[in-house]
Amino acid sequence: MAFDLPCILYFFFLLFPSSLVAQRNGNVTIMEKGGILSSRLSETNFSQGRFQFRLIQDGNAVLNTNNLPTGFAYEAYFWSNTVDSNSSNAGYQVVFNESGYLYVLRASNKREVLTPGRVVPATENYHRATLHFDGVFVLYSHPKNSPGNESWSVVRTMPVNICTAVRGLKGTGPCGFNGVCTISTDQRAICSCPQRFSLLDPDDPYGGCKPDFPTQVCAEDVLNAPEDYELVQLTNIDWPESDYEMYTPYNIEDYITTSKALQITPADSLQKAGCS
Repeated sequence: MAFDLPCILYFFFLLFPSSLVAQRNGNVTIMEKGGILSSRLSETNFSQGRFQFRLIQDGNAVLNTNNLPTGFAYEAYFWSNTVDSNSSNAGYQVVFNESGYLYVLRASNKREVLTPGRVVPATENYHRATLHFDGVFVLYSHPKNSPGNESWSVVRTMPVNICTAVRGLKGTGPCGFNGVCTISTDQRAICSCPQRFSLLDPDDPYGGCKPDFPTQVCAEDVLNAPEDYELVQLTNIDWPESDYEMYTPYNIEDYITTSKALQITPADSLQKAGCS
């Protein structure tokens, strides 16, 4: 049975949402200024996720996290460096062409290639670019004559280390608040909780961790006896930034609804304010 191109693309995006696909027959996938490619929420949840690939108005193609309830975009953790004070030389399109090359096209028609080196021929391979739920943007290729048991080959991952790349003042990295991120051999995030912490959502290892002990609060009627706590030495958990979420535009009703959904308590809010 033969399928035309629209049918092939339809089935492709059912299998690989949050993806760009390099098309054949002279067609290209193009993102204009203001365009957004969003990740999925988790491996099994296809709702809009916390990571975005965007071509912003200054001409840069960026990867950034965002506040899900409001859509507020946080600082970028990867950028194409195609911004220019001269608008005639700034980036104005992201192109994934029929040969499998991903690049930012400047207004001067110069290409800033995001696919390094030589790409395997598109006549013999499929190409896709996927923004994964952990914030890693990966370019893949796959032989067209594969018997079906071969996995997609990685052409490039952006950024190289997602654990150290996300360092904005707001939002979280791939592992959520209190989550410990380590990088895998294929440059994807592996998340875990520190000692005496557990997953906020037992079904989502990337959703952050909560303490399994009473947190300190500043309320006058709550005792914080020293014997109730112990100091445990841990490594690789220095989180100098990414301490807060930014909810804007927002109102008190939205805050209460979100707090209940995320299991945030007044004590957590006080602790985040430095009152511990």
